[in-house]
Amino acid sequence: MCNIKPIRTEAEYEAALARVSRLADAAPGSPEAQERDLLADLAELYEYDNIPIPPTQGRALIWSWIDQKGLTIPCLNAALDGQGDIEAALDGKQDLTPEMVEILHRQLGVPVEELLCHAAL
Repeated sequence: MCNIKPIRTEAEYEAALARVSRLADAAPGSPEAQERDLLADLAELYEYDNIPIPPTQGRALIWSWIDQKGLTIPCLNAALDGQGDIEAALDGKQDLTPEMVEILHRQLGVPVEELLCHAAL
């Protein structure tokens, strides 16, 4: 395994992605697979800190998280106790309310910063 360190620049990020791609078929549990997984985690951290998600992409991402968690809109709306419609907010028909931000953050683990770009506070 090579000397792995935090990714701090775009060039380091691109190099890490290229290395992850080259190691895509590494055998599970092998040193190469461990290197690939570590580099992928470091690249994800770099993305989180340096690559903003446009609002429309953000809403699509939230829909994806809802699906991944196996939640439903009626379930999330029930947690709001009649205080809003998460589906309308995620379809761009209204802004997320502070209550919706709290529910999505708590139920999905969605970073509050991501939700706030859609919220009417």
